[in-house]
Amino acid sequence: MTYPRNKDFYLKLIALGQECLKICEGLNIHPIIHGSVAYMFYTKDNDIEVHDLDLLIPESVMGILAAELAKHNIAHKLTDHPTIKVIKDEAIVSFHSLEYFTNNLPRSSITVDIEGSKFQVLNLEALKKGYEISIKLEPERTDKYSKRLIKLKQIASS
Repeated sequence: MTYPRNKDFYLKLIALGQECLKICEGLNIHPIIHGSVAYMFYTKDNDIEVHDLDLLIPESVMGILAAELAKHNIAHKLTDHPTIKVIKDEAIVSFHSLEYFTNNLPRSSITVDIEGSKFQVLNLEALKKGYEISIKLEPERTDKYSKRLIKLKQIASS
């Protein structure tokens, strides 16, 4: 298992993700990890810091998930983007709209075990394309995303 430099925080983040995953499973929602945790999974890069857990879900179920989170007294907020942010002790799990964040990208995923839970992780090709798009959309993160994209491109596609 690969861990980022901020392993203790990462473990708190994954614990919150596991809590959210249980709620999603009860609603038959299957989130897909993307972003830094997916990057770390593929590259085994333990020199990064992970600050949040990014998950993709269909935009059509966001209201259902938000209502269920409220029933479980789990603090969350909706953002201007089609995103639900679950926040607990500085850990943030973000549920992003699958349609908004991966428009026209392949959406297949693989199942991985992370700290004893089965999570879906966005496939490698879609993750690469997502970083290519993000480089154009978020110029303030171009350097960081470009470095990640280079490492991802060094991995043979599965």
